[in-house]
Amino acid sequence: MNRTAFSGTALRILLAVLLVTALLAAVLVACGRTSIQPLSNFPETMSVWFQWETPPAARQAMFDQFGDAHNTLVEVVSRADLTRFTDGPAREEPPDMIVFEDSWPIGTWVRNGWLIPLDDVIAASGIDLTDIPPEALDQCRYLGKYYCLPWGVDVYALYWNKDLFRTAGLDPHKPPETLEELFEYSKKLTKFDEAGNLLQAGFIPTYPWGFLEFYAHVFGGYWLNDDVTQVTLSSRAVVDALQWERQYYAMYGPEALDAFVASFGDYFSPENGFLAGKVAMMLDGQWVIGPEFMGVYSPGLDYGVAPFPYPADHPQRKDINVLTGEVVAIPAGVKNVGAAGTLLAWMLSPETVAGYLCEVYSLPTSIKAAADPCFQRDDNFRVFMQLMNSPNVTGLTFSTIDVSEELGPIEKAVLHQGVDPVPLLREAEAKLQRRLAEVVCTTEECVRELTQLSATRAAQDSSQVAGAPAVGTQEAGATATPTVTPEPEEPAAPEEALKTVTVTFLQEPDSLNPLYTQMWFASAAIDLFDVGLWTINEQLQTNLEMAAEMPTRENGGISEDGKVITIELREDVRWSDGTPVTARDFVFTYEMIMAESNTVQTTYPYKSYAESVTALDDYTLQIVLREPFVGWSTGFFPVVLPRHILEPVFQAEGTIDHADWNRNPTVGNGAFVFNQWEAGSQIVLEANPNYWRGRPTIDRILIRMVPDSKAQMALIQAGETDLGTFMTAADKPAIDQLEEMTLVMAPSPWMESWFFNLDPETGHPALQDVHVRQALAMAVDRQQMINTLFYGMYKIPATFWPGTRYEDPSMEPWPYDPEQAKALLDQAGWVDSNGDGVRDRDGVELVLRYLTTDGNEVRQATQETVKQMLAEVGIGVEILNYSPDIFWNSYGDNGPIARGAYDIAQWSDGAYDYPDPNWPYLLCSEIPGDDNPDGLNWFGICDPELDQLLQEQAVTIDAEQRIQLFYQIERIMHEQVYWFGLRTDPDLWAVNSNLRNLRLSGVDAFWNAYEWDTRPLSKR
Repeated sequence: MNRTAFSGTALRILLAVLLVTALLAAVLVACGRTSIQPLSNFPETMSVWFQWETPPAARQAMFDQFGDAHNTLVEVVSRADLTRFTDGPAREEPPDMIVFEDSWPIGTWVRNGWLIPLDDVIAASGIDLTDIPPEALDQCRYLGKYYCLPWGVDVYALYWNKDLFRTAGLDPHKPPETLEELFEYSKKLTKFDEAGNLLQAGFIPTYPWGFLEFYAHVFGGYWLNDDVTQVTLSSRAVVDALQWERQYYAMYGPEALDAFVASFGDYFSPENGFLAGKVAMMLDGQWVIGPEFMGVYSPGLDYGVAPFPYPADHPQRKDINVLTGEVVAIPAGVKNVGAAGTLLAWMLSPETVAGYLCEVYSLPTSIKAAADPCFQRDDNFRVFMQLMNSPNVTGLTFSTIDVSEELGPIEKAVLHQGVDPVPLLREAEAKLQRRLAEVVCTTEECVRELTQLSATRAAQDSSQVAGAPAVGTQEAGATATPTVTPEPEEPAAPEEALKTVTVTFLQEPDSLNPLYTQMWFASAAIDLFDVGLWTINEQLQTNLEMAAEMPTRENGGISEDGKVITIELREDVRWSDGTPVTARDFVFTYEMIMAESNTVQTTYPYKSYAESVTALDDYTLQIVLREPFVGWSTGFFPVVLPRHILEPVFQAEGTIDHADWNRNPTVGNGAFVFNQWEAGSQIVLEANPNYWRGRPTIDRILIRMVPDSKAQMALIQAGETDLGTFMTAADKPAIDQLEEMTLVMAPSPWMESWFFNLDPETGHPALQDVHVRQALAMAVDRQQMINTLFYGMYKIPATFWPGTRYEDPSMEPWPYDPEQAKALLDQAGWVDSNGDGVRDRDGVELVLRYLTTDGNEVRQATQETVKQMLAEVGIGVEILNYSPDIFWNSYGDNGPIARGAYDIAQWSDGAYDYPDPNWPYLLCSEIPGDDNPDGLNWFGICDPELDQLLQEQAVTIDAEQRIQLFYQIERIMHEQVYWFGLRTDPDLWAVNSNLRNLRLSGVDAFWNAYEWDTRPLSKR
């Protein structure tokens, strides 16, 4: 959980350093351990990775105190990319310490041997485990050894809005004590308008996020047994918890509740549902009361905090809680375990805990530190301290499997459709039990025994669960919580009966609102649930969706001067919630693109060419252009937004930047409906029964996010994915070994490219000189990289439009000529004056920042190869990669490329309006800035001659004239090296032979997903 800003107590920290130093010295002398290095042998530098975003300056200041005391520099890395370690690059030089957001990943890390057991470190460093709450320790202990230690504790309590209580006639000083009271209070605190729209909710069990694990404990159980050898997903406690949650959804109506939650702003904002007064009660952690949360977003809110209610017939469960929080671990391969242990002991000392964790509103992981007055600062914080020490508190159970992947869709089905959870839970339980047994056991006999044991337990439990009323729900004649009566819908099909297609994504989408992303993976996901006027098929032809016909001059859809485009829409199209899709949705989409308060990725081409967009009637859309725009058919409205969902958000907040729909677009108009997005794991989409062509053949599409191509290949080889994305020629040998997988190529405009930062304010001064850019082009042996990395299967592009009629056939790629590159660098005045092997001029070293997307092994291999090649001509390279969700951020979202924090950037790109060749990236008007945050020209290039040609081609109707304009554009781009093509990059997919009717397009990849089918699972 991200915390508040640090305001450390230097005296406490210094005392902690002195105390721990003396203690550790004594302990190490006494123990005489040879496996732990002595304290005198401190490295010059140490590194601590934090998994989440932390206040960097404050965090660094805290660790500087330790560094000063031990004559070492401790480097703090916030929001560290853990895949650098898990995928190998950082394992040879790992950080000394990793602070995980919580203990969920620890099981996986232990299973893979990525963490060292801490028992020897604990003994040698004098860490007092008796000073740590035992419930917090439990989450770190596995097979008798500790693999992490807690650093900061979180517990949860009920927040309630006293003003809303007063308005509802409730005592503002008396929160509900039982689950039955909680429901009764919620009914009184809930408001609907005349149309049935939810205006205020008493309590939402899944807001601000899911708490099913917490509720299972409230109902007396969990989904793993105590020794973590059995999955108990179908236990009475889990079933009761789901049915209890369901009663709230039944009261509000699932669709009304989804729309209501979509109107909330970001969790960390004044528009948070609770802070904004839309939700009267919520379950949340102690950090909310901190000055950097409540103090910033709603300082005047009159609220209270109380223990979460318990079932009235089980008063012994009062003050029940689940203890979570950050954990610290030492990765395998650390060079100086003794120094890491010293740092760990210092972090866990009572003085450091009291001096730091209290300031960030985290609960103490030191029993001694808990006595510090800071932790008794006010009544609300004391509630959390009392809950932490409750006899009913339990810690997270250490587990090497993750149940959320299976449980999430089940919870969704129960809450939204009212299905019986028991059959689905049992199916998931059987699958997870086998997975757990394979981890716990070392023999196949053990696996069989544990699997059979689980099956026997499930059979014994069946009579107890089936037909039994949930705890805390109403039985016949009772007056407590209302009965949960499922709607008369057909039960969801068991997972084995569902036709599911699994697709792997190498990058996690940065948004699912098409206005806020330029990422291919995000667009591919969006195409499944949100479609615009038409799509582009594998033959590069239009495939009508919302449009009834393609506008032409012949049918009157395009005016004689080409400036007015009139589009007739289908009248039988509905959003997935049954609301008609109309021309007003398209007008609203245009308005959201153009609204200055929305920090969209780009306003192109609407701002550049559209004079107006209007709805002549419900099913007639008209676009008036300032001048004819050749690329209008692929440039305008590839998607459309649901006005009825997002307009209330815009009216309330003045922006849709923080709309819940951006991440949870549960209403769409495509062949599939968004169901769930589990960050870092998967996106689930289900067949849309309201899709205008009819319900798709496939029941579900599961998009699994993987950290890199190696992880994707592992899933492909294990038969756990049907469609692998962004494959390369380097994957061909591995795919050829798999009987049911084939590499399929789809025509596309993509080329793996270099883009240069020519902004004199942010880019390297050497790149201002065209001779340096030409030298870079001739210093890189592209053919060698194609041969070595890709088996010679790609080509070197000469222009940005290879293989099209717009490519000048006389153009040749820059040759590989390192000697000529050296000569050009000498001519430009960049020479090695100090003999360090890197050229320099006027005291500036020729070291270039080279960026690409993190997690792409082929790109990173390219970077390393290029680094060696450029070193041969005296150019240094600093490799700085970013995760895709940061890399692709716009100027307004502080994206590193958009903001110019690079010199060379590498990614695969192509014509913006493909198959139309239009490419606006190099327009002067597209250079981003504070007054133009959505600009596409992230390269700072403004060439007046090129700019004029780019503008002219976009409005030139005559095909031959337009081709000649592109010839001129290509020559300027080539000579000036504004763009440099590393290799062609056709779309390669790994396709399972069980997947039928797949017609992949290089534009809208999944355009015909409504036709996809699979062979029956029994034949697979």
